[in-house]
Amino acid sequence: MNELRTILGDVVTRLFTERVTKDLLESAETGAWPDALWQAVEENGLTWPLVPESKGGAGGTWADAFVVARAPRAATRCRSRSSRRSWARGSSRRRASTCRPGP
Repeated sequence: MNELRTILGDVVTRLFTERVTKDLLESAETGAWPDALWQAVEENGLTWPLVPESKGGAGGTWADAFVVARAPRAATRCRSRSSRRSWARGSSRRRASTCRPGP
């Protein structure tokens, strides 16, 4: 793994671990845009991994960008199958998520 990929992985893991909550996921599922999360993603340079350094980006490769692109999927995996079934049935009994997203 190259240095940029390591840095991107560390940043995206920290960011999503700190900011992606069960409430945020449920809100996003209803169509609400996560403004604060997106702002943090932009502030941490995670929207620029493929842009050349000469243009203000990270100058990364597609493999580097993949580290960032797969982070939202990792965050959504935190919901267990039983939690999804309960949600689909309208049950108020949901298991708390213990999953933490990673790169």
